[in-house]
Formats: sequence, structure tokens, C-alpha cells
Amino acid sequence: MSRPEGATYVSTGRGSFGLSLVACIAFWALARWLQIKWVGLGFGYDVGLYQTYGHSWGSGQIPYVDFHPEYPPGAIAVFVAAWLSGGMRAYADVFAYEMAVFDVLALAGVVAWARRLYPDKEWAGPLLGLTYVVFTGALYPVLYTRFDLVPGALVLLATYFLYVPRQRALGGFLLGIAAAVKLWPLALVPLFGGLSWRRGGWIGASKMGLWITLGVLLPAVGIIPYAHERVLEFLDYHAARGIQIESTWASLALAFHQMKLADVQLVHEFGAFHVRGRLGDSLAAITTKATVLLALVPQVVAFFGGLGQAADARARLGLSAACAATLGFMIGGKVLSPQYMMWLVPLLVPALQGPLRLAGGLAAAVLTTVVYPYLSPALELQAPGHGWALLSVGTRNLLLLTFYSMLIATCAGRWKRVMRRPHSGVFAPELPVSAGGDQGRSALGALHGSRGGAPPTDQD
Repeated sequence: MSRPEGATYVSTGRGSFGLSLVACIAFWALARWLQIKWVGLGFGYDVGLYQTYGHSWGSGQIPYVDFHPEYPPGAIAVFVAAWLSGGMRAYADVFAYEMAVFDVLALAGVVAWARRLYPDKEWAGPLLGLTYVVFTGALYPVLYTRFDLVPGALVLLATYFLYVPRQRALGGFLLGIAAAVKLWPLALVPLFGGLSWRRGGWIGASKMGLWITLGVLLPAVGIIPYAHERVLEFLDYHAARGIQIESTWASLALAFHQMKLADVQLVHEFGAFHVRGRLGDSLAAITTKATVLLALVPQVVAFFGGLGQAADARARLGLSAACAATLGFMIGGKVLSPQYMMWLVPLLVPALQGPLRLAGGLAAAVLTTVVYPYLSPALELQAPGHGWALLSVGTRNLLLLTFYSMLIATCAGRWKRVMRRPHSGVFAPELPVSAGGDQGRSALGALHGSRGGAPPTDQD
């Protein structure tokens, strides 16, 4: 019997994965050593704030009761871990070591995704792994001086395990932990829930919800009995902010200001510069709805495009939807700080296809660093060079919008065919993506034997 269209299975050799990862880690170690030697750990005062939070909690004070962090409980746990491990070393150094651990985890996730997406190409793992090192190296000012790489690495791994039979629960748990560190991974809950429903029905979706909830609540178990609802007070801090100067909304407002179509004011508040005025405040008022919409659209498109089915045998739809939803959260949000690129890069490197798109991704990373820290004074103070700074951040944001559109197109690649041929192979039973070829062959055999039956389920 001929194989239905789109019905493929993934077989990735563990040996080749290990060799690829070892080669990438060797390159990573050399690149990071040179990076730190030549340009240092990075820029900014955020590490000092993290140290204050870590010391406060580590010395017995209760977050959201005795002190009031602007981050969720999982982030405080990250800060405390560096504080407890400090000993006689400077906190900034220990924090950098902690971020290096998640840097390696993200690198391993990229190599694993490469082996899944391109199982017949031995060069895929090393190439995408090296690409990840270069991309993140271009973001050196914020790589080891912010904690945004933690949720970025965890979401990449969570999305990978989402497609591994009997390890889907681990994927949900990692997504929950990532959301406990920084709230944005909750935007991917529809993707995780939708794929779990498709593969395991309502029971599967309910299990996924429980695992995500467990991951979210675990870092807060020692805080909630004391802080109660105050554990959510950090949301008020962010709700009061305007549109941050590097956001897509600020780029639009500043462009109108340059063309003398609107008046804006640059105000330093909440530790950053924001665009205020009639236009700036009007744009800030719609950001929440826009963020929800932009994050949700690619997940819905991917679901109807064959998420978790034969068209998604190599999990590209899920990866593209996760990357596009993350981009949507960044593009639609009122804040787009340079460290937010750490959310995106681990997903973007395996999700983008082709050298030109990867070159665009590198350009976005480089422009982010050009703006911060080098052109920040010109952008924020409207000093000489303001036009170049605005052009740089505007081009970066335009590239992000372009990636968002490309990824949605990937998610929707099968949608038109689904509309024309509702009984095509796109709606064939699922083909679980796994690390071993035997399960893939079993899934292929099940597909041949149950062409018209209900999709099989698996137990987490």
C-alpha cells in the first residue's frame, strides 16, 4: 500500500545526536570564552536588582509581603539559586554561570530539533547549533545579565517533549515552570492543550492542563500561604506601564512624530523610557487585546492546518506555532526590551528555514544590540543620531513582523488543501514523533491498517 501524503516518521540516531551536541558544546565553550574575554558579561543594572531580591528571600523575607518584586515567584527562585551558590564569588559571576547552564540546555534543544526536522541530514544538528551560538553571541549585552534565557530554553524543550509519546507530561510541566519564571509562556497553553486534545481527547487535554498548572504553582508553594492574592501584584506594575521605547507600538508612534503627524513625549518611568502622549497612551490601551490576538492566531491556524496529524509528523507545525505565538506576544506587547530576544532565539533558529531567513534572524539580533546599549542615548534622549537609532529599532521590529508572517504561512501551508479535500491525508491519524525509529514505523503501520479510524491515543 502506498504511503498517504504527509505520512512520515522521524528516526534520529542517538549517536549522531551526541556527536553533534559535543561538537556544538566545544564551539560554544570557545565562543563564550572569547566573548567574555573581549566584551565582558554584558550591560545593565538588572543583576544588582536580582541580587537584592535573592538576598531578601534568602534571608527570610517573604516575597510580595516584606518586599515587592516585579516578577512572578519562579523568577525569585532563579535569583535565590544564584545567591545561595555565591559563596565568596561575586553575584554577577555566579548568575552568569547559572545562565550558562540554560544556554547549554537551549543549545541541546536546538540540536535535538534539528535532528527531528532533518533526520536525513547529518549536518543539520551542528549547523543549527552553531547558528544558535552565533545568534545569542550577537545578543551578548543581555545574554548573561538577564534571566530571560531561562523561560526561552524551557519553552524550547517543552515544545520538543510535547511531541514525544509518554513524555508529553514533561513538556507541560516545563511549560508551567517557564510561565512561573516569566508569564509569557502561558500564551502557548492553547497549542499544548489543542495537541493533547487531538492525541488524547479531553482526558489528554485535562492531563496537560494539570501538568502545566503544577509547573506554574510549584515555585510558589512556599509563598501563597503568606502572600495569598498578593502574589499577583506584579501584574499591576506592568499594567501601569506605557509603551516602551523599543516596542513595535513605540516605533509606530515615533515614526508619526518624525513625520509631524503626532506629538509624543518620552518619559523615564518603571526603569525604562516610555512613549507617552495622546497617541502613545491610545496605543497602550489596545496592547492587551492585540497581544492576545497575535499570540492566538498562529496556534489556531496550526490546529486547522493539521497540528499533531500526518502533516505534522516532524512537528514543524507545532514548532512554528510556538515560535509565532512567542513573536506575537513580543510584537503585540507594550514592552519589547532587548532581553526579550532570549525568548525568541531558541525557537527561531530551528523554526526558520533557509539561509536568507536565518540571515534575517541574525540581522534582528545584531540590530537589537546596535540599539542597546550603543544607540540607546540617541533614541531615548532624541540626541544626535536619533534618526539612525529609530531606523535601527524600526527595522528590527519590521523583521520580527516579517518572521511572524512567514511562520503563520508555514502553519497554514495545509489549510487550503484541507478546505478543498476534507478527507485527504492531512486528517490521517497522528504519527507520534519520537527519538527512535521503531515507534515511527509502528505508527506508520497503524496508519496503513486504520486509514479511516479514530486517531490513536497515548497515556502520559
